[in-house]
Amino acid sequence: MTLDQRLSAAARHLGDRVVPPDVDLDTVRSQARRDRRRSVSLVVLSTVVALTLAGTALLRRPEPVRLQPASPQSSASQERIRSSTSAMRLPAVGALAPGTYVMPRIPGAVADYRHVLVTVPAGWSWSRGRIHKRLGEPGEVALSAWTVQGIYDDPCHWRESPVSEQDLADEHVHGRFDPAPMGATIPTPVTGGLANQLGRNASTPTKVELGGVSALRIELSVSAALDLDSCDQSQFRSWTGRNAATTANTHHAPGQVDVVYLVDLDREPLVIDVSHLPGTTAADLAEVDATLASMVVERGR
Repeated sequence: MTLDQRLSAAARHLGDRVVPPDVDLDTVRSQARRDRRRSVSLVVLSTVVALTLAGTALLRRPEPVRLQPASPQSSASQERIRSSTSAMRLPAVGALAPGTYVMPRIPGAVADYRHVLVTVPAGWSWSRGRIHKRLGEPGEVALSAWTVQGIYDDPCHWRESPVSEQDLADEHVHGRFDPAPMGATIPTPVTGGLANQLGRNASTPTKVELGGVSALRIELSVSAALDLDSCDQSQFRSWTGRNAATTANTHHAPGQVDVVYLVDLDREPLVIDVSHLPGTTAADLAEVDATLASMVVERGR
């Protein structure tokens, strides 16, 4: 017998000894039917859920985006914007045509402002940081802006004079100034400041608005009997500017009146000085008052 014949005989012998298991065909068929029904149910349920979710998404309309309308600007604010965009630059020196001008930020200034806008009529000029009319004449009138470093307690003998802070830098003064209504009188510093300057006959400080900002107003005068030669270097000095000691306010003459505004800005006040002499006409005073009323202090840097 060959090898193949021996293997075939062994396989038949093993096959005769294997007993196949008993299988209930009815049970198998019943289980198969149940499995098919379960599969169909799961498919149907999945389809229903998917359709329900899709329908909900379609039916839910997105909320419309509601844009908030821009806040309407006040007429005063719009006018300031128009004035700022149409304002002219000041010349290095010379006569000014009627119109609105930008007084640039003072070099070395700490006060929180960009520039000052003013509108001037015909007949005015600009030089040495001042808008003025009839300069050097008995009827001189001028407007200037300052960032003050220190105030001389004695403006005539300023070389040896103590130097003090501005009135609004005094905590007592500013504490009363801040909540006070417009037009209210404000207490003066115990010592120092413009309100206590020697020989100035200072008015009671009051709270006003200037250029859209709260300000402390003080009116000062120089004695008509003052002999400037009796003062140090024949100069009557109210204060020094912050950018250099040589920018001291020395524009004073006997009988001169200075209406000073300490504009309450962040970090330090901006000082606006409106001065005139005894010979200044009522018409010129009205013009400088109108120029002052036109002023806009643009805040920020």
